[in-house]
Amino acid sequence: MKNFYIISNALNTSHSVIETTLRQSQLLNTIASVRKFDSNATICVVEMSATPLENEQRALLKEHVNYLFEYTWDSEVQRIHKTHTIHFVKNLTETLCLKSFFVHLKNTQLAADHKRIFKLSGRYQLTEHFNLAQYQAEHFMNKIVFAKHRPPAHYITKSTYGISQTQDRGQYMSRLWSFDTQLLDHICEIYDSIFDFMASSTDETEYIDIEHCLFEFMPKSKIIEIDQIGVQGLGGFTGMLFED
Repeated sequence: MKNFYIISNALNTSHSVIETTLRQSQLLNTIASVRKFDSNATICVVEMSATPLENEQRALLKEHVNYLFEYTWDSEVQRIHKTHTIHFVKNLTETLCLKSFFVHLKNTQLAADHKRIFKLSGRYQLTEHFNLAQYQAEHFMNKIVFAKHRPPAHYITKSTYGISQTQDRGQYMSRLWSFDTQLLDHICEIYDSIFDFMASSTDETEYIDIEHCLFEFMPKSKIIEIDQIGVQGLGGFTGMLFED
């Protein structure tokens, strides 16, 4: 069976040290890397920027992907962009758009004939360490797969720590993760909870991000962690190279 890749992206964002032309080139490299390692993949770019794609950008992306979904005109995306600080914009917008798109997949059955759904951050590329064959193993069935979790970041605040009462805290990098398509309903519920938690915070001096929320909200019984999952790219805020 085929796999469905959701590439989350914000091409024309002002919240980046990387200029738009380079971001576009990096996004095309993201798509090419998926084609390289999973030639039968279905690829969908989910565009999340509050600034619309230009016609030329839209036409170029449509040449390379199976689907392009744009959330630019969503009223909530625009409101978040206008009323929140930079870190809240990124995390709230990504969570909102993925939450909406997961529900769309559920309602339309767009990925129903696919084995796994991969979420890949735009401008990151799959590497030689990406082992597609391992996802066919029986123990990966009905599981969610992340790179090995990391300790909590030094900047994270008590708000995220307050989600649970356990001492087991950390973060799952959101650059590349995946789940068995059978779990789509459950992923929709999880993203509802994460978005509600993020949106309920009114203190923007306390940093809440998707990585720590994924660790807190994802069911540990369903998780498989991989030491090197096979993805790398430049962080939009810093321009630093990250690799999992």
